[in-house]
Amino acid sequence: APIHWSGTTTEMALLRTAGARLFSARPAAAFALSSRRTFASGGEKLKLTFATPYETLADNEEVDWVAVPGASGMFGVYPNHVPTVSQMQPGVVQVSRGGETESYFVSGGFAFVHTDSVCELSAAEAVPVEHLDANAAKRMLEESTRDMNAGSEVAQASAHIGVEVSTAIIGATGAHQ
Repeated sequence: APIHWSGTTTEMALLRTAGARLFSARPAAAFALSSRRTFASGGEKLKLTFATPYETLADNEEVDWVAVPGASGMFGVYPNHVPTVSQMQPGVVQVSRGGETESYFVSGGFAFVHTDSVCELSAAEAVPVEHLDANAAKRMLEESTRDMNAGSEVAQASAHIGVEVSTAIIGATGAHQ
């Protein structure tokens, strides 16, 4: 059965901190294994799968690199990247193939990087940046900001998400206020 979180943001932050402390005390054997990481040679490619619930944007395709808007900030993924699991924040995913870079706005999701130069991006929504409407995002930002302190907790949480996403869209389009 799925687990549903009903705690506060502060409680979630405390759980994340506790979890980080638990996982940082890993056995020496695991550290030795991860410390044998090698770096990519010139001819290696990253295998990318990038999907939303509605479409697959890349299905195990070879790419040069991917830039991901992670929970701790943007990070690049190259062949032989260290294994990583990251929540994606609203922002721009960039995919480089043969010198060409494609940019997609994602509203959130997860990034999984495996030891065998495989990267999987699972996004709730992904839209080519050129399809974004900066004016609509500015209107959404105004509405969401106005609603931040009004209504129920659910309405306030929805407004907070609206502010976060609309701000990221405005940044992605380059239409800063």
